[in-house]
Amino acid sequence: FAKEQNADRAYAKLEAAGLPVHSNTVQTPTGTLSLIRVGPFKTLQDARQAAQKIEALGLPAVVMKR
Repeated sequence: FAKEQNADRAYAKLEAAGLPVHSNTVQTPTGTLSLIRVGPFKTLQDARQAAQKIEALGLPAVVMKR
């Protein structure tokens, strides 16, 4: 998120939904961005279910394997 307020709102929504949410910031050539991540999850199925829950909250979700 480019705007800290938007990141804060997303974080609060995810936290209220009971998801394991984490945030950090990164510096880019265009400025500071806030990254919001959810997880980790034990299984791919758990991650996909969380992604569906996130999308139901009106937020974009991408499942990534680390």
